[in-house]
Amino acid sequence: MSEYDTIIAGASFAGLIAADNIEGTVLLIDRKEIGTHQTSSCATFTSVLEGLGCRNTILQEFDTLILHIPEERKVELIEPISTFDYEKFCKTVAHRIKAKILKTSVKGVTGQTVITGSETFDSQCILDCTGWKAVLASSIKNDYVDRQKLSFGIESEVEHTDDSLHFFVDPKIIKQGAAWIFPIGNKSRIGLASYAGRTNILPELSEFLKTMSLDVEYIHGGYFPSCLREPAVGNIFMVGDSAGMAAPTTGEGIRYAVRYSRECARIVQSIIDGDKTLEHGLREYRDVVYRSKWGYDMLMNMQNRLLSNILPETIKKAAYSRVFSGLFQKMYLGI
Repeated sequence: MSEYDTIIAGASFAGLIAADNIEGTVLLIDRKEIGTHQTSSCATFTSVLEGLGCRNTILQEFDTLILHIPEERKVELIEPISTFDYEKFCKTVAHRIKAKILKTSVKGVTGQTVITGSETFDSQCILDCTGWKAVLASSIKNDYVDRQKLSFGIESEVEHTDDSLHFFVDPKIIKQGAAWIFPIGNKSRIGLASYAGRTNILPELSEFLKTMSLDVEYIHGGYFPSCLREPAVGNIFMVGDSAGMAAPTTGEGIRYAVRYSRECARIVQSIIDGDKTLEHGLREYRDVVYRSKWGYDMLMNMQNRLLSNILPETIKKAAYSRVFSGLFQKMYLGI
């Protein structure tokens, strides 16, 4: 058994950014090679990527967004948004972190001991960045993950070019869900998501692609949370999708993973340095996350309306289109 200042389970956006901002002995654990197993559509504000030193990962940058809800509305973005290369992003960050990286699966946690598929490790500060499954938190709180509050999305990278991002809320494409076109240079990531968590949505994606004379190619995606969860469970800090930090309605979670990973790292560093206790740090982190709860509740209300089929008639109104376009940008700018 080995002891570390910090143990981070999960090496995607949240885990990598947290590890990049903590000094000390850090153990970063993931069951897969870093940069593999992409599930995200990988689009966020260009300024976020620049702030992370990852401008080199950008595939295409956009100043405009076309909303189809279902009528078309062109929106000039408050800030440019970029699609980027997931593998290159992860490896860029991983290359500079000083953490020990271990490829193995995490099984759970007991007190300050993290149990993996190979051995056990101890730390006072433990971060669960394992995605929607929240493996560590679920090992001590069986009902932490509410499967009724999960969305499911898939997308395909196809030969399609465009100068704008596209986001669709149209029941003719998918009921109780949304669709998107995120160009990446010579190709585009085209996908859709079910807010109801339906997994059998490949037929809808196929039909959507056919409207552009395209066929489904390689598919990636999966579940993602649609509701903010408890930010701290026992002695564990929850970050990213494990804490349900993806914004309802759009599912955008990268900016929030970055934001709260940094906040968590700041608090964890103060614990490592002896400036505050673990109990104080957990309480502070919980307060920081819950300051934005009102925003998540507002966006969750919009998603619930879509789930209840309340909006399909009203979204045709120009007034609602203007409101939706404003909210969409706020979702990306940060709640």
